[in-house]
Amino acid sequence: MKTKSFESKFNKSLVALALGSLLSASPASVFAEDGVIKAETEGVERIEVTGSRIKRVDTVGASPVTVFDSVHIEKLGFSTVAEVLQFSTFNAEGSGGNRANNTWSSQQTIELRGQSLFHTLVLLDGQPMAKSPILDGGASSINDLPLAAVERIEVLTDGASAIYGSDAIAGVVNIILKKDFDGIQIKGTTERAEISGGDRNTFSLVTGTSTDRSSSLFVYEHDERSAIGLADIDYAKARVVDGDPGDINSWFGLSTSSRVIVDGNTWDWKSPQRDGQCDTFGGQYVGPLGDAEYPNDVICAYDYTQDAEYRPHQVRDNIMASFRYDLTDELEFYVRGYWAHMNSTDVSAAASVRGVTFESDLPETDTLIGVNAGDSLRYRFTEFGPRTAEYNNDVQDLTLSLTGDFEDFTWDFNYNFNRYTMRSFGINYVQEGLVAGAIGVYNEELDQIIDPNLSNVSQGEIVAGWDPRDANSAAPDYIKANFDRDLEMKQESISGGVGFEAFELPGGSIGFYVGGSYREVRLKNLVDAQSDAGNVVGGSGGSAGISDRDIIAAFAEVGMPITDEFELNIAARYDDYSDFGDTFNPQVSARYQVMDDLVVRASWGTGFRAPTLVDINQQSAVGFVDVTDYVACHNNGLDLLGGDECNISRNVAVDTSGNKELTPEESTTWNVGFAYNITDDAYIKADYWNIELEELITEFDEHDVMWHSARLLAQGSSSTVDDAFPGTGFERDAQGRLIGVNSTKVNLGDSKRRGMDIELGWKTTSEFGDFSAVLNWAHTFETVFSEINNQGVLEEGTDQAGDIGAPDDIVNLSLSWNMGDHTLSSYTVFYDKQVDAFDSGDNPNSLPSWAMTNFTYRLDLAWNADISFKVLNAFDREVPLQKWEGDVTDSDYRMYPVRGRALSLSYSQSF
Repeated sequence: MKTKSFESKFNKSLVALALGSLLSASPASVFAEDGVIKAETEGVERIEVTGSRIKRVDTVGASPVTVFDSVHIEKLGFSTVAEVLQFSTFNAEGSGGNRANNTWSSQQTIELRGQSLFHTLVLLDGQPMAKSPILDGGASSINDLPLAAVERIEVLTDGASAIYGSDAIAGVVNIILKKDFDGIQIKGTTERAEISGGDRNTFSLVTGTSTDRSSSLFVYEHDERSAIGLADIDYAKARVVDGDPGDINSWFGLSTSSRVIVDGNTWDWKSPQRDGQCDTFGGQYVGPLGDAEYPNDVICAYDYTQDAEYRPHQVRDNIMASFRYDLTDELEFYVRGYWAHMNSTDVSAAASVRGVTFESDLPETDTLIGVNAGDSLRYRFTEFGPRTAEYNNDVQDLTLSLTGDFEDFTWDFNYNFNRYTMRSFGINYVQEGLVAGAIGVYNEELDQIIDPNLSNVSQGEIVAGWDPRDANSAAPDYIKANFDRDLEMKQESISGGVGFEAFELPGGSIGFYVGGSYREVRLKNLVDAQSDAGNVVGGSGGSAGISDRDIIAAFAEVGMPITDEFELNIAARYDDYSDFGDTFNPQVSARYQVMDDLVVRASWGTGFRAPTLVDINQQSAVGFVDVTDYVACHNNGLDLLGGDECNISRNVAVDTSGNKELTPEESTTWNVGFAYNITDDAYIKADYWNIELEELITEFDEHDVMWHSARLLAQGSSSTVDDAFPGTGFERDAQGRLIGVNSTKVNLGDSKRRGMDIELGWKTTSEFGDFSAVLNWAHTFETVFSEINNQGVLEEGTDQAGDIGAPDDIVNLSLSWNMGDHTLSSYTVFYDKQVDAFDSGDNPNSLPSWAMTNFTYRLDLAWNADISFKVLNAFDREVPLQKWEGDVTDSDYRMYPVRGRALSLSYSQSF
């Protein structure tokens, strides 16, 4: 890349600079006015672009960077940073989070190239954005950002660990906040969805002042989004999907963990009511239903879609304030404070238990069936209400920086502090271990069911007991539990560096940048004691305790203009982590200007993803899950390696813990591409990319433990899984019953992805207005993860490019028309057909191709105001539905909008 000593070369060719402006910017700034290009040629300014710390005059670099400025973002039609990035072609497999019924309901991630959320680094003004403790401190949530404060978003789609360190494997998203603004702007937006739920209201205030030596800015944004219930969505509500409506197998959205008595001798399922009816239990219960596979069963099923939400209710408030001051002509001071608060209310189905054994008989009554000791219970605690978790997330971020020039040197010093806290309070959960002992016992003398824990018959203290058969009998409050979490991720860092030029080459002076950083990280991940012990049913996640690490880094870059046309760049970074050790990552990139209108570029580098503090330090977290006992099947003579099926399963304690022996994931990435100015009004960019990872951090879970333990026995090996992965294994009681499994995180396996990005742009001006179009197309050629085969050998797995949830073709099309005060734009997202990569049948599970279009109309008003009307998903395209065995089921929430068509109206007033 070129530095200031060879600025004069740019004045030789106006076309060359026009190419740079055209090919690196967003669709909004791609078609700049000639006056803007002229201004740049008259006073060429060096700028720092995401992916390098060396300031340059070039705008087409050796690594691909795409910029979404605030004007272009408004034309997309979306209201949040998260939505803008979710539907871009770079986000190949959608975004995690924003889904109810899990801890991530308040989060949203960006996952470039379809890689893990831990493989994309998010920056805020070039500094690492606060990592979310909800995401184990390994990634940032982009759900907390105010769109009103965003100046532009720069997306680097190339590995950049040599520049930024951990996580920059698939690329970097750098969110640049506004800095210079003079005046006041007030904006209000309201969105209304056609389905019940999903409405949104947003208000923002931006005010600032600017002088020759200083500027200040204040931004406030309030955003509120209503919840969407499962029952609000046609494809998510309970319904008959196929066959006999009296058969439980014909239904979607029902749970058999409801109100069912299981006979201890015959294993038949029974309704607690003698007449078999279910309506006495309330409107959430459906039945009686049968089961064609078990003809004697009578089931009162629970419609969980009436209680559970698809997306939670969220309220977000943001404040951002910044101040810039030129202390001297060569020294600038900048300070920025950022605060965000999000309240999210997550409503899930009522808590349930299954397999709870009756300890004594309960007599038959006129309306209720009799129960024998040894029978078991499947029960839904609808009398407590749905499980409700309130999440309160707070983000504080402070940045102080000094930048200056001293003779031929430029330097910078930065201090950054950020803290992300989450406090959650969950109610209506149940302590599973207390349920069996809370069931009432029948007192023959009193002819009454009494509470075994609160009654004292000898003292005449009688408390009516809980009869789970009786719709009018509620479970006692003392079995209820809360599920509370206290999470905090805190980072504090200093960084700085010096840039300078030295040595002459035919193309100009060599540019250097050397720097270093020191960062302290602390993670707190606590849950209440009962939940941490695995005693609370309906909760998720255990404690990782309190842990910390220090990170020292040194980095350097060299930009060498070998000739006027060819530039070579070398970068390297050394990181030393206090917990797992050090890592060194280099990067080499090159840029060749074949002619005024054509630039060819290439890059190669290594990268890494550090294990999170949770990966390393997770304390013992116990949960009860169904585990297939492959070892017992082997001992019973089954040939598992030959394909025999194991049907021995037990609900046992699974103890998951961290692994202090984890090492970083390691990556190798390379990119080859070009940028070509076809005419003054049209361009094309194309980049072919490849990402390979080794030592993937993955969970060696209960299935892996039991399967590979059985495999080792079948192969006659004396080794155990604990030999390969210390801390893993299983436990049996004195009678040989499986009672526990120990699992952990391990470094195991590798992956490979390769694909191509193409962008085409065009503009024209006529008497009918200004027209522009930008087409982005991302194609994935290959997505492969290694797998352990039945013989225990790691081998290349199935190619998952085009698998469900991973379309191999994604297209974005942006169209815009402007004439005077009127602007009309559209934005279309297209996903290609997806086919289950693991289904080898004649009619594999698949999703059809799908497209969504947003329309935006903006009118600039004469009194420094504008009004915008948007139609999101204008053609109300329904999301494609996955199928299993012919039964319709859920959509892929990571990729598709759930609320259908929505209308949006915005008004903005400037002073």
